[in-house]
Amino acid sequence: MENFFSLESIEKRKKRGNSRENIPMQKRDRPSSIETSVGTSGRIEQKNEGDKEDTKDQEQYNIGIKINVVLKREDIIKNETDRILWYIKNYDRYEKLGYSDILNIPRSINLKKYTREDVEKYVEENYFKNQINYEVYAKELLETWNNMSKKMAKAMQELYGFVSLDNFTVAPTLYGTGGGSLEKGGVIFFKIPIDRSRERTTVERITHEVLTHGVTASLREGTEIDESISTSHQWYKERLMDLLGRTLLVRTGILKREEVKMDGDVEREVAGIVDPIYYLNLENQNEDNLRYNGGVQNLFKAIIEKIKTDDIQTSRKIEN
Repeated sequence: MENFFSLESIEKRKKRGNSRENIPMQKRDRPSSIETSVGTSGRIEQKNEGDKEDTKDQEQYNIGIKINVVLKREDIIKNETDRILWYIKNYDRYEKLGYSDILNIPRSINLKKYTREDVEKYVEENYFKNQINYEVYAKELLETWNNMSKKMAKAMQELYGFVSLDNFTVAPTLYGTGGGSLEKGGVIFFKIPIDRSRERTTVERITHEVLTHGVTASLREGTEIDESISTSHQWYKERLMDLLGRTLLVRTGILKREEVKMDGDVEREVAGIVDPIYYLNLENQNEDNLRYNGGVQNLFKAIIEKIKTDDIQTSRKIEN
């Protein structure tokens, strides 16, 4: 969530472009989309032909999550128009932090005098120039989820202690910062990658944005580690999401522990406080040796209690 970064963090994120977003925005209808889900048996309803992986061990688990990927032209244009309008409205905030050059706001738009029609016209013209990029990345999001979801069913239930029944809509975007939603329960945007060597992989991004932030948002609502813009302890939330994501990716065998990209700035700020609560043994950190395995809500309570009892100062954030 870009509202809480240190200056050092900002410079790095300007280069790699994978910061989160979680900023209130006017609610809008769910767009038409491609839908993929895991059914009651744990099998993916839409998947690649020839997938012969043994699902016997997964059949007793039901992740219950549906992910809808936005693909229709009119829905993308509406989403992108709303997105640009939000960034124009808050442009001064991002310029102050040094983000203005990565927002991809059209230079042809007068930031002091513009209409929705001006922005929509630009978005539509730019859509046709980049239609293949939109379609390719939308397909990548869908295929990545199909390939990872059945593996995640068992891992999520064992780590969190519950079955998620949430529905999420995700969409590729050319504008703004790296990813995340602009409102609670809204579309989760994934910026189309430019330099993949600097960014999290798509499987990491889905895990981070959807399976950790999205799935656990309701458990943290109204607390010091809330998803909202008013979150007081952003660093602690982000470290928790990074740790949960890494555990899921390692337990499923999707990535090795050393392959998972972690937020270095957040790690330096709060790992010394968060990690001893997350792991049973700091000297030998192991994704199968967690203090609150199967009880993620108790993990959150422990972090919140630590914040309160130690009277930890709030995370740095952008002033309004």
